Amino acid sequence: MRRRWLSQVFSWEGLTIAAAAAVLIIQLFIPPLIGLADNGDFERVMRTSGLDYDPNALTHRDRFFGYMSRWFALVPFGHGAYVSTQLPIIWLARGMAVLFGSQALLDVRYVAGIYTALLLAACFLLLRSAGQALSRAAAVLLGILLVLVFTDVGYAAYFNSLYGEPASLMFLLLTLALALRFAHREGRTPGGLLFVAAAGLLLVGAKVQNAPIGLVLALLLLRLGRLQASRSSTAAGGLSTDVDRALPVRRMKGIRHGCGSRLAAACAGVLALMSAGIFLLDAKEIRVINLYQSVFTGILKDSPLPERDLEQLGLDARYTVLAGTDYFQSGTAIPQRDPDLTHALLSNISVFKVASFYATHPQHLLDKLNKSAQAGKVSRPGYLGNYERGAGKEYGAITPSFDWWSGAKQRWLPGSFAVQASFFGLWLAGWGLERLRAKGKAAAAQLDVLLVIPAVAVLQFVVPFLGSGEADLSKHLFLFTVCLDLMLITAAVWGVHRLVRRVRPAVPSGWLP
Repeated sequence: MRRRWLSQVFSWEGLTIAAAAAVLIIQLFIPPLIGLADNGDFERVMRTSGLDYDPNALTHRDRFFGYMSRWFALVPFGHGAYVSTQLPIIWLARGMAVLFGSQALLDVRYVAGIYTALLLAACFLLLRSAGQALSRAAAVLLGILLVLVFTDVGYAAYFNSLYGEPASLMFLLLTLALALRFAHREGRTPGGLLFVAAAGLLLVGAKVQNAPIGLVLALLLLRLGRLQASRSSTAAGGLSTDVDRALPVRRMKGIRHGCGSRLAAACAGVLALMSAGIFLLDAKEIRVINLYQSVFTGILKDSPLPERDLEQLGLDARYTVLAGTDYFQSGTAIPQRDPDLTHALLSNISVFKVASFYATHPQHLLDKLNKSAQAGKVSRPGYLGNYERGAGKEYGAITPSFDWWSGAKQRWLPGSFAVQASFFGLWLAGWGLERLRAKGKAAAAQLDVLLVIPAVAVLQFVVPFLGSGEADLSKHLFLFTVCLDLMLITAAVWGVHRLVRRVRPAVPSGWLP
């Protein structure tokens, strides 16, 4: 047993995870700490999590935009209306702080520790699956790229914060890893499907803008449900994967093949209902903010004819003075919280009307597509500082360290929508070629799992400007950036694997992690 444990620790997967852990520890846990300053989003999480601002951060300047928040006061749980699957992570961090002796303050590094553990677990699952499908060179490249990309400060800085973006990242990676594991010949069990569905539910519930992803994941579950629900070893009473062993349900002989399909349909239905519920039950206050941003920070921003646009949207032309303004901006000609404006937005504007407007105004649409392509290259909001107050750094300082991936993308990746759309087309063409070559149900299912990545990317590319205009665009495109990076990783790994197969045809078939 000890020898087996040591062999796993010193395996390629173990060493890769250790390297990722080391980089994250240096950034997140050893001073000067790297994090991300609050832009005002933390409060809705704090109200529901029994947290308040650091009592030593007394001024607006101390709390927002310039310095990361390391400490949060522990207070009685409030009555916040914010609902998110991110909240259990914050509650767990709060409980850990109390358990280890802090009755007054939460160190945000407890939150970072949970995110770090989730990231390492997801990467380990991906690497273990890749070892059974990739050539050695391609598997090594996958490990290097996972470390290079997801320990980059553009992602890691979010861990030391209360933003919902890192929860979305973790749950997406876990959903993909578990789905790929399930699709492999060792993972076709109802238990594995439940883990995929659970990870998908966590992803959909992490942020309101993730709601449309539920429809994609519902289709994925239906696809996975078509796989054989049990194997011959199941009939013999065996357990085939570590994930299965963790499920507290005894697998029994004679599970009918239709079981997997029915379970998948049930899980898909729950995901679809959850997506609809998140969209329909969005708090009125947040809905008004998003409608304002989608019109005045989106459609009317840089519009040559704002009066005409307002007329076509069914709004009074007097609101032209608000074109290009942000909901949280002070000193506007008409207050953003004006009751007449709020009523006009709720009565006349919806995300579907905004989408229809862009569909019939191609110049407006192309402008937003190009701005989104530029903003979505990297996930580092340039207006939010990375250091805590007292670290000896100036207000709003951005760390130049650990930006090996985001820095390279910022310099070399084109910010043109046409170029990025061309890359998506080439990726999908490569996917289609591999799908035609796929041999066996498992290889085909793994390929279908990877199709989730561009599907989520497309949704997360258009949802931000439809739902919130250009407000905080780079941050709202976070999950698009994740998917773009995953597509770059899979393209590179696929290329190396295919090259190795030309030289050594005996390597494993398939190229998927």
